[in-house]
Amino acid sequence: MLLPYDVAFQLDGLLSRCIFHPSELLELVDPICAAIDEFGSEKTVILTRSLESQRGKYPRLPARELFYGLCQEIDDSRDYQPHKTSSLRRGRVSVASELFYCHRATITPTSTILAGPLPDETNRVIRQFSNNMSNFLRVEFREEDRHQIRQDEEVNTNAFIDERFGSILHDGLTVAGRKFELLGWSSSALREHAVWFIHPFEIIQDSQPAIVDGDYIRNSLGDFSKVIQCPARYGARIGQAFSATEPTIDIGFHEIIQIDDKESNTHPPSVFTDGVSPMSPELAAEIWSIMTNKQSKRRFKESPPPSAFQIRFGGAKGVFCVCSSMKGSRHVAIRPSMSKFESTDSVVEVSKAFDRPMDTFLNRPLVMLLETLGVPLKPLMELQRQALDRTEEKSWSCPTMAQLLEESGLGGAFALPSIFTHLSPRPGEVDITQRSGDPPSSMVAFLQRVIRFSVNHILWEIKYKARIKVPDAWTLVGVADEHDYLREGEIYACIRKLDGEIIYIEGPVLISRSPTVHPGDARMVRAIGRPPHSGSGVGLSLLFNCVVFSCRGKRSLPSMLAGGDLDGDIYALILDPNLHIVENKPPEEATVAKVLKNIGRSSNVRDLGDFVTDYIKNDMLGVISTRLLQTADKAEKCMEDEACLTLARLHSIAVDFPKTGIPVQFHEMPRAPKGLPDWDSGQANVDAESDSYYRSERHLGYLYREVKLPAVPEAKRTARQQLRLRRRRERQGEREMYVEDIQGIFESSKDENPVTQTLVQKIGSTFSVGREEDGESFDIIEEMMAIFQQYARELEIISSARPVVASRPLSEEEIVAGSIVATSSQYKIRKGNIAAMRRESTDLCVMIRDAIKGVHLGERKQSDTSVLRRAWNAWKISVACEDSFGGKSFGLLACSIAFGC
Repeated sequence: MLLPYDVAFQLDGLLSRCIFHPSELLELVDPICAAIDEFGSEKTVILTRSLESQRGKYPRLPARELFYGLCQEIDDSRDYQPHKTSSLRRGRVSVASELFYCHRATITPTSTILAGPLPDETNRVIRQFSNNMSNFLRVEFREEDRHQIRQDEEVNTNAFIDERFGSILHDGLTVAGRKFELLGWSSSALREHAVWFIHPFEIIQDSQPAIVDGDYIRNSLGDFSKVIQCPARYGARIGQAFSATEPTIDIGFHEIIQIDDKESNTHPPSVFTDGVSPMSPELAAEIWSIMTNKQSKRRFKESPPPSAFQIRFGGAKGVFCVCSSMKGSRHVAIRPSMSKFESTDSVVEVSKAFDRPMDTFLNRPLVMLLETLGVPLKPLMELQRQALDRTEEKSWSCPTMAQLLEESGLGGAFALPSIFTHLSPRPGEVDITQRSGDPPSSMVAFLQRVIRFSVNHILWEIKYKARIKVPDAWTLVGVADEHDYLREGEIYACIRKLDGEIIYIEGPVLISRSPTVHPGDARMVRAIGRPPHSGSGVGLSLLFNCVVFSCRGKRSLPSMLAGGDLDGDIYALILDPNLHIVENKPPEEATVAKVLKNIGRSSNVRDLGDFVTDYIKNDMLGVISTRLLQTADKAEKCMEDEACLTLARLHSIAVDFPKTGIPVQFHEMPRAPKGLPDWDSGQANVDAESDSYYRSERHLGYLYREVKLPAVPEAKRTARQQLRLRRRRERQGEREMYVEDIQGIFESSKDENPVTQTLVQKIGSTFSVGREEDGESFDIIEEMMAIFQQYARELEIISSARPVVASRPLSEEEIVAGSIVATSSQYKIRKGNIAAMRRESTDLCVMIRDAIKGVHLGERKQSDTSVLRRAWNAWKISVACEDSFGGKSFGLLACSIAFGC
């Protein structure tokens, strides 16, 4: 029997990750075929995928026994199958509609490692072929330790990369019996050395069969004749269709107005409207209504329509911004600076809606630049101390901890901010965040560890990235003054908070755009405040949560700020006079026309593969950024040193490499300084001078040494405890849990768990928690146990798939907090794993919540009382299984339902 691809992929994945010996997997073929006949291929995929977590629990049991045990679980719970409802529909669009499940392959120098399907963000191509998602494969190129490939001045790996990675990009990749070929990439994926591959498949088009392969899709996206001779630019234009977007409205071609860009009178001209065009307020409202419909998982649906949207529209990319002169119509304008290729696609796809202002945080390059421009250490140290004190203080009460989690974007998958708000103590009660003399309940101790891991995450960002929140500062998307009201050097910005408060920014403002690599990348400008009630400035009053730049002068202000434009770039506005600079330095020289690496003919897929290979070999952006800061740390003139200015120029070339094909070579860079500053010790906790590191006397050094990370030892202890529990279960076996035990779990004695008490207070007025109907409660508990078992298996997969340290799976606390405590020498790896873990856990939580609530396909909506009863019984399962991995976080999902989070 030929195994279905999705099942074969799982077996190949187990082999590639060295989970089982090949002989064990061969013995699984017959049981898997039998499972396909009995349960179907979709459930068999889930069973096979769960084998990895089972091997972690019971490493001495053979694969056949583990698989038979999983099959028995399904057989015992046929009346309720989470797989049939809102749960885990792998390979299809997720219930969180911006996500889909995709297979992944990681190519290292010696192996091909398969994983997934895992959630990823949808794009235009995936949505078009949503019934054929298993024919797409995300391929990443990595070092053996899964870290991103880094260039080394002492070691030339070009020949090896050509042979190993280039051959796959040219000739394709065979996975589970399917041959995949290179398709394309998005700009963000390319930065991670990741691309999309496709396995050709058949569709019916105009009543005739057609083969969909890489050429078919690329040709269908539009007319690339203007850029097709430059493989890098061709790939970048194709990449617009692979950007993560959300489809909204369809616009007719009669509703599109072609208008010119606004330019300076200089030669060559500077483009003031580079990447932005106006749209009618009515069109903005229509887009927002679709993005906030009843099916949307987006929060704050009641907020007014944003003034600006970052979009992909056919062959155009950039920002649509509301314009009063188009009021009363359903029109949008397109400028030449936005149009990248010709396309007949007419759907407005939104990359980001700027519906709220963003906080402003410092970062290492900006701190170094501020020191270069004369800002003293004292105000920066005060800001950091305020951030540290605020973090510590907010962690000592439930209401303020909820605020801290919300501000930091932590715990969102499990609705932790809302849960902590509901757990706020009444007068006379002890706050669960406080450590008292008595040992806390298991759940309270768990939540206290989650708090400490969350605080550690914030402190980590401050210590290693200088990510310090700046009060009286906002980060906003840039747009152009369509009304020509602002003078040169002026900006307009109006903040509209989610609570409706309006703030007009007025007076001197320090404005910058990341990455700040040149002395001219931060500048003082004047904000005009409230716009006039008459004249050309009236139109500005429609614009909120964006910074409006003047269209006057010899050069656009965004282009002076690290070569910015208005196609979605965001700008930091700092009002604090203690952080303002005395004078503006000359900006980096504008690049008039970028040189492109042309091949003199139309590019084909092999040329695209050549470019990706070349990019992996010559991706120097991170090396240049790091060396610039290292050089500035030792240089007398800091970032104004000649070597730093050279590196700033090379940085601009490296930024454009994905679109021009022109790389930076090592020999073009100034030599690295001898010795490294302690703040660049790669989390090696260097406290004293050594042969490799020295004590930095720059602002970054003092800021770095001020922060300690207390949670790292505790995270290691938690990981060891988790491992010991798994080994104990292996020796003793899982304790059989009977429904009668769970049903009466709170009836024998009063439970002192404050979370239980809060739940009882919440649902006690709806039904008596100690007097459920036996038959109904029995059925619900059986159902909840089946949901929990599925949830625990999926959570263990996330735990195993996303560690920074390979030997230490993520703890349950880390997944709940949405952070990884372990350190890594590569910030990008940790950041990427955190983002993926959050995405995967969010989608899992959405599905499990729906399953707990009884949102079954084809069934009527459950009553509020029924939902609360189901959540209460899910909480019982959590308490009964609190020692099992996933037990406590399953309880948090039950709480979030009961609290209406």
